[in-house]
Amino acid sequence: MKTMKSYSLILALMLLFVGNLWAQQPTYVGKPHMIVAPTFESMASYSDGMAIVTMGNRAGAVDRDGNIVAPTEYWQLNSYSEGLAMFVKRDEDKNFTRGALNKAGEVVFTLPNDVGFTLQGFSLGYHPVMRYVSQVPPRAIWGLINTKGEMTIPLTYDWYSVSSYGTRIARNGANYGFIDSEGKVIIPLSYKGAGSFGEEGLAPVQNKDGKWGYIDINNNVVVPFIYDEAYPFDNGLAKVGVSRKADPSCWYGFIDATGKEIIPTVYYDVQHANYTNTKYRDEGLLRVVKIGTIKPSIGYFNRAGEEVIPFVEGSIDDFHVFYNGLAAVKRNGSWGYMNSAGEMVIPAIYEWVTDFKHPDFAEVGTSVKNHGVVRRDGVEVIPMDFADVAISTTDGIFLVQVKKLWGAYNCLGEEILPPAYKSVHYSEGRFCLQEGKLWSIYGW
Repeated sequence: MKTMKSYSLILALMLLFVGNLWAQQPTYVGKPHMIVAPTFESMASYSDGMAIVTMGNRAGAVDRDGNIVAPTEYWQLNSYSEGLAMFVKRDEDKNFTRGALNKAGEVVFTLPNDVGFTLQGFSLGYHPVMRYVSQVPPRAIWGLINTKGEMTIPLTYDWYSVSSYGTRIARNGANYGFIDSEGKVIIPLSYKGAGSFGEEGLAPVQNKDGKWGYIDINNNVVVPFIYDEAYPFDNGLAKVGVSRKADPSCWYGFIDATGKEIIPTVYYDVQHANYTNTKYRDEGLLRVVKIGTIKPSIGYFNRAGEEVIPFVEGSIDDFHVFYNGLAAVKRNGSWGYMNSAGEMVIPAIYEWVTDFKHPDFAEVGTSVKNHGVVRRDGVEVIPMDFADVAISTTDGIFLVQVKKLWGAYNCLGEEILPPAYKSVHYSEGRFCLQEGKLWSIYGW
């Protein structure tokens, strides 16, 4: 009997250890404390260690300790990124100045009066800028500046994309090509359409005849122009489509980087498995939809083109795309989650669910009014007691709503802020809380 008790104790301790080892631990321990009492008329979430605040209908910025670094005197002040925030300032004569502030609140550079910018922040050291050339119809030309305010791409293009593997799609009129962030033309603007380069070093482009193929960085055609639709590569595969004869839509499939059809172009739709954590990059399955006798049928294939989960006829909404290795599915009127082996790892007991866009947590509910959070091992870390729930992408923080007031829990299911606030933002270890008409800052 003594031996059995010892084994039972050891087993219990092992299960406790494994459970704690798996579970995400909160980044911050304990409950947050007040850093700044209710002061500001409005606040945005922290970004790059700074938060934009307003007082007297003018914007400024505070640091993590709540110190006002940029005074509330700006007509517009964008969120910080890469150490800079773009601003618009208007003087008493209604003259506008545009430029960038650093984290000390100092003006780093100003822009010419006729040059504007978007809400998009700096990325990889660059920020898009534009100038309107006509108001009716509205038309702008676009360029790019670096963190010194220097124009690296002149105000030349009708449009260009964000950087992808060192290249940007550029358009002038109806012609597309590729440039880099210093304005060098990598591939001439000679195509009717284009998509981004992927990690395989290929990009989809459309020729003058309206057909799509794939080129490499040297403008060599790798996949011939035989498709009516083509999309960028993702994790080794690209979605392509061929036109239906009596329908403007396409039949879809997947190809690999050699142009081989891994999933033939005979399906109503095909979708990639998605991931936000590279740990689950190869765990999901490809979702494939085909026309059924009454309703569409959904099946799942692996990346080698092999059918793993057979087609089932039903509503398209009953079988979700894989996110981080799990897919939401509906069974007998209730929702749960399956893994890439087709096993129900979280039972179908919920009235509604969301995808595992966070790698470890998803919002679920037993009714429209009952929201909670389930962990990927099926443990309900936040009970179904709340009117709404928001999952932070980092730090294991959940915002919860009760009777139109917001509070917060951590990923261990512990309340760290009572539901007592009209509105709340969370990021980077800081809560921005609306108490009455003013906003305060809490953190660790």
